[in-house]
Amino acid sequence: MHLMNFGNLNRPKRLKDDVITYLCSLISELAYRHVPQFEIDASSKRAKLVVPSDGYYQIVRAGVGTSVMGYLAERPGFVVVDRGVIAVGLVAGQRLFIGYRGPALLFD
Repeated sequence: MHLMNFGNLNRPKRLKDDVITYLCSLISELAYRHVPQFEIDASSKRAKLVVPSDGYYQIVRAGVGTSVMGYLAERPGFVVVDRGVIAVGLVAGQRLFIGYRGPALLFD
């Protein structure tokens, strides 16, 4: 029987690990909070079919698109919207965190 190496799970947790974990969670959440108006419009199938998170659902129900660029204003970051995929990036120190949601179609 082959055992996988999970060495990182055995070491003591550090504050730096908590910060990285938080930033990963934050960037993932921001990807669902950036909802362009085209997703909300009645012609958008995605807004009607996909309910990936409570935050996304609340935004769609409100009927007004949102942007997360204001949250990224103090740090270098970006939002990319392309054919059903939304990516949000944030630079923290020497690391680049990227969260994305999508794709709209399985073959994407």
